[in-house]
Amino acid sequence: MDYFKIAIIGSNGNIDALGSDTEELHSICLLDYANKNYDNKIFKQLNFRHRPEVISYFLVSLYNDIIFLNTTKDVKKYGYMGILMLPDALNDTQRNALNKFLDKIENFSICLATNLYLEDGLLQASESYSVSDESPRSLVDRYFGSRSM
Repeated sequence: MDYFKIAIIGSNGNIDALGSDTEELHSICLLDYANKNYDNKIFKQLNFRHRPEVISYFLVSLYNDIIFLNTTKDVKKYGYMGILMLPDALNDTQRNALNKFLDKIENFSICLATNLYLEDGLLQASESYSVSDESPRSLVDRYFGSRSM
């Protein structure tokens, strides 16, 4: 998979990879995407100074999008890293697309953010991390397995 800053998996299962410039801000990519794809005044009120996690929150909560933020800084020192933000519910099409995407980023160490909400303008979430060398897909499967109990 070519370099990307953000991946968005819509409820229709489409995966949009955004940002090919390592210097480009996550916030700018997210706002460009949101303004092109959704007619919602909230995105006109946000700007590049807002944290990408907050902008992502609105995409997740309003449109049920899955958001992956590539936070890789120094591959040699830290490896590939990212934040995966999941909505409360996924349909089968979206879940299948998510699994395909997770297989493509199997060499990433990710933070899984769920149960998202804003408190005083800051994103709050339940966070899960890989155990040992657990793949992103195994982490997500573990999360969904714990929800079905």
